[in-house]
Amino acid sequence: IFDLWVLSTGGQVKVKLAGKAGMWAAPHWSPLRQASGRQESSIAYGRAQEPYNSQLGLYDLYVMDRDGSNERKLFPSGDELGLEAPQMAWSPNGDQLVIAHRGNLYRLDVASGQLRQLTADGESGHPRWSR
Repeated sequence: IFDLWVLSTGGQVKVKLAGKAGMWAAPHWSPLRQASGRQESSIAYGRAQEPYNSQLGLYDLYVMDRDGSNERKLFPSGDELGLEAPQMAWSPNGDQLVIAHRGNLYRLDVASGQLRQLTADGESGHPRWSR
């Protein structure tokens, strides 16, 4: 079982963010953004649907504030399958993610959860944003 923690640069444990996240949780910090007069950031990560089989299993995509609060599931919704070893990248302004799912890339709006397919070749992965 793999948990998700935030550590200081000195290595001291600071905050346990998520329990049983899984081997391929792949946490990604969002860029800093201004909200309510202060700088904020979020963390997107995969959570194993079957924590005891996280090496081979599927993952749900979650987002939370950098202190672990306000956690919510972004993907999948409805009858979609989960992600295999989550691959994602934040947009430069931190309001969207690009995710790889079943060989294609999708843009995911973090606030609304709206998903838009970007590729259809079935061979895309390791997304990155360009400025």
